Amino acid sequence: MSEPRPTVHISTAGDILAMIPSLVGYQLDSKHVAVLGMIDDRLITFTAAIDWEDNDPADVAMAIERAATTSGADQLLVVGYGPQGATRARAFGAMSAQVNPGLSHHEMHINEGQYVLLDHPRARWRPMPEPPADLAVLGRPPAAATREEMRARYAPLDQPTIDPLAGDQAVRLDRLSPSLRIDIARRSLDRIAARAPKPFDAAQVAHLVQDRDVRGSIIVHAYPSSARTEALVQVYRGAPVPHRPVLGSAAGAALYLSGRQAQADAVLEHAGDERLAGLITAAIRAGVPPDRVSEILARTVPEGLRSADEEWTRQTEPTRRARQRPEHPDLSTIPPPMPDVGGPEF
Repeated sequence: MSEPRPTVHISTAGDILAMIPSLVGYQLDSKHVAVLGMIDDRLITFTAAIDWEDNDPADVAMAIERAATTSGADQLLVVGYGPQGATRARAFGAMSAQVNPGLSHHEMHINEGQYVLLDHPRARWRPMPEPPADLAVLGRPPAAATREEMRARYAPLDQPTIDPLAGDQAVRLDRLSPSLRIDIARRSLDRIAARAPKPFDAAQVAHLVQDRDVRGSIIVHAYPSSARTEALVQVYRGAPVPHRPVLGSAAGAALYLSGRQAQADAVLEHAGDERLAGLITAAIRAGVPPDRVSEILARTVPEGLRSADEEWTRQTEPTRRARQRPEHPDLSTIPPPMPDVGGPEF
């Protein structure tokens, strides 16, 4: 069973607005409109940051409609930024209401460190609060200044910082049962997350995650913890080049499941044609709630591990049996004991 994902406690509309940079990974400015899908005023199902000048609002409204339908959102919060924020928020809200007539819409405006609810007749400007303290406690990295800076944070390093395992080390790991390999990978990732790694921890994670059974279990182990998710991202970024596509798909999946779709998308851009990367990218585009995917993984990953262990046991049984001591050994082949010639005692 996977750990429950930590949640952030919010009590006001300002708390929700203050979370947006953390959700999308970077600070929004006067060219942006943000759209949040929500359920019951509290549960955020998806977040989209729209560059108003580079996107057709009609196309965005259709994409938001698909995401809202898939995620089960019952309302949309449209937030405009900067001097033109109110005009843009109202314009997009009206357009979205035509495409999404079954959803309630709320428009808000953020400008010069203050916010206001546009569709409330008695609303007044209020100061923007600080981001919820829970975000720092959960280990979320601070939002980048720009989208470009955020995406650079999740791009692979120009030069690998993790050496591949030596051939004999890799062979020894590969001979272990799936459960043992997963246990080693989890322990290594935990030490990296705690900033107390052993010399070969990163190399072991990079190697072991290449296996499908290990990969699924590591994703499930990583995503409930921001520290473990970030540790997996750092392994992917510094890994040997041949390991990066698979590690990128695993890190992207963990980011997506932890609710950081924008950051996941930045990682998955470098995952090549990995099948898992394609599936997660499609889920992001469709607005599939991470919780729906995590429920599936919580069921299928343990089932897959049991099958993998059973297959490993079946395939290795002849070799393991040959290595066992015989039940009735031939005593004539056992050398006599060495004579006691004395020696120092301790």
